[in-house]
Amino acid sequence: MGVPLFFQRIIREHFPAAVSKKRPRCTTLAIDFAGIEHTVLAEVRQKYPRWTIRLYLEHLEKAIVNLVKGAGVQGRLIICRDGMPPLGKMMQQRQRRYRSVLEDKLKKSTSETTSEEWKEPFTNIALSPGTEISIMIDDHLSSFISRNVGTSILPQKVIFSGYRVPGEGEHKIIEYVHEILEEEPKKLKSLMNDMVRAHHLRNANENERFDILTRLRLNRWESLSNEVILSRLKKGREFLPEGFYRKFADLFSINESIIIYGLDADLIFLSLPIEGRVFLWRHNDYINQNIYFRNLKKHGDEVRAKREARIIEDLYLDLKTLRDLLRRDNIGVSEFIMA
Repeated sequence: MGVPLFFQRIIREHFPAAVSKKRPRCTTLAIDFAGIEHTVLAEVRQKYPRWTIRLYLEHLEKAIVNLVKGAGVQGRLIICRDGMPPLGKMMQQRQRRYRSVLEDKLKKSTSETTSEEWKEPFTNIALSPGTEISIMIDDHLSSFISRNVGTSILPQKVIFSGYRVPGEGEHKIIEYVHEILEEEPKKLKSLMNDMVRAHHLRNANENERFDILTRLRLNRWESLSNEVILSRLKKGREFLPEGFYRKFADLFSINESIIIYGLDADLIFLSLPIEGRVFLWRHNDYINQNIYFRNLKKHGDEVRAKREARIIEDLYLDLKTLRDLLRRDNIGVSEFIMA
């Protein structure tokens, strides 16, 4: 459900050093798609008076493409939609949505209606898991991913978890993040074994060297040329094989760097205990008051003044830095979450 203004009031005011506008390196981008579905629906409603389901689905595709480009993903993409929630949240959602439906009916009964009144294809309530619209979105996203995976639009590896998988989107993302970080030491150990081989086979013949470089390039070094790999191998000549595991990890910067799109309180609480390079990313959308009042005075048009004063900036919350700041203030992670 979230904590209103948690990021603005608690994180940005008390721990500003943990928030940055500089984009970190991204080996994995994880998207909590529930927020995107509702945000895109609001934008489509605002821009197009008579929007269609097809138009909405096209804007969902554009939102994914823009996030992938904005993050500069180098490895994998994870997209998680909300599945069947726990019983407690399900009951709370029903109460909230029944109330919203009743309020909409009361508004319509008090306003004048005509026989030619246009009816929206669906509302926010229809985005709940298991509805016809939710099934349609799932099928459309699956088709979109299968068509574009491995192209310039989407990375080579894409994990999609739809409504059929139980659990909320943010919970499923955290499970995937744990799996990725648990695999990392195993991959790193395998990589260091290759480095030891390369260390002992620096003077190998061309066929043996080609075999080694091929194996190294499969271990997340696709973007490096053979010449760069060889030059970096030469830098490791003074290292003993026992020190390769730690020293070459820093030399090649192969550690996972995970960006999770979404910065609500749920994601902060769930991600904070994770030991690893994890960042939370959000678009901070606000109206610059100085620009707004200046344009309002100049043009006298409130809509235009708001449009020209709207500013969207990317903010990244470094969870490692936030943990360090909490330790500095003698605040335990569990105490911070339970406070």
